[in-house]
Parts: sequence; structure tokens; C-alpha cells
Amino acid sequence: MANQRSSKYVQESRVRWSGIRRPLRADLRESQTMLGTVPPILRPGFTEDVRPFPLLDRAFDAVERALESLGVGDPAKLRSPRPVEEALSPTALPFGTLVLLNPSELRAAEVDVEETVKDERSGGSVFVSLPPESEVETHKRSLRELAVSTPTFCLTPTGSLPPGYSRLRPVLSTKDLEDYHVLLADTPGFRVAVVRRRLPSGGWIAL
Repeated sequence: MANQRSSKYVQESRVRWSGIRRPLRADLRESQTMLGTVPPILRPGFTEDVRPFPLLDRAFDAVERALESLGVGDPAKLRSPRPVEEALSPTALPFGTLVLLNPSELRAAEVDVEETVKDERSGGSVFVSLPPESEVETHKRSLRELAVSTPTFCLTPTGSLPPGYSRLRPVLSTKDLEDYHVLLADTPGFRVAVVRRRLPSGGWIAL
């Protein structure tokens, strides 16, 4: 989770921009050295090298390794994320990042973001992934209310929204985001994100 103001959230404003720019600049320098003036985007495998959220993906990878080292197959069954956090190196997570493994804790974090945005009504925008089919009804009311107070853009793989989501503004998602669910509030008062990533073995982890 990311926030420039509250100690509960990670100060991770680069989740959309800086985390992507640095790898692009590095690849640009490398391509100029190795391939002359060939644009880096034309390099074989270039798009596969760029991950959606490089900074957060490194943190996700570290959490996955910690779970594996602890022999945890289903992180949702852990009573507390503390064993996982203690297994991480001090630099594994961006400063202030919280690890969320329990579904109730994740939902509480998302509700906290949504309610803060609705209470402050300070403008800005909210970006959210379309919930999985099993959660569409659960999130419908809260997202509809959120869209009334703040422009809310919904990332959807089809470019369309299910019934009850008409107040949200659909944005066509991309295939490289299908393993992620994002809730990002970008307002004048604060910037905060809750991002979860699917685990290869099933389930998810969230930051």
C-alpha cells in the first residue's frame, strides 16, 4: 500500500511512473551501446523484460521467496504476516510497505482507501481493476459510491463493465496486468495504492 501522508501506507508514489522509467532508461543506454541507433522497443524480448510494476514486482518476488523458505503453501491461512516480514531482508520492501496476506485485512485496506477518498472529496482520480467475477457483487456498491465523489477509472480486459458499474469509466486493460488487481487513489491530498499479485500456485499476496 502507498501513501504520502498516513503511516499506515507505503510512500510509493513511483508505482506508476518512476518504477517504469528507470528500466526504460537503462535499456535505452544498453541499446545505444550494443545496437547503435536501433530503438530499444524493437529489441527482441524488450517488452517481455519490462514488468508492469518493477519496484513492486521486486517486493512481490521477495515475499514469494520468503513464503517458499517458510514452507507456506497458502498465505491466506497465516494468522499474521509477521513471520513473512521477519524472513525478508531489511531492503526487500520499499519504505513503509505493508504485506497483506489475509483476505479480511486486504478488504479493510481497500475500504480504508475508498472511504478516505469519499470523505475528503479533494478531487484527483482513482484507478481500480475490475474485481474478479466472484467479487463483482461485493464491490459494486462501494465502487459506485466512490465514482460519485471522484472520477474512477476501471481497468477491464474487455473494455466493458458489468451491470451496476456504469458510473465507473472503463479503460481497456492489457494482458500483462491480468495477474494484478490495483486500487490506486491519486488525489491532491494523498496518493495511496493497494496492489495484489496472483501466486503461481493459486491465491495471492498484496502490498
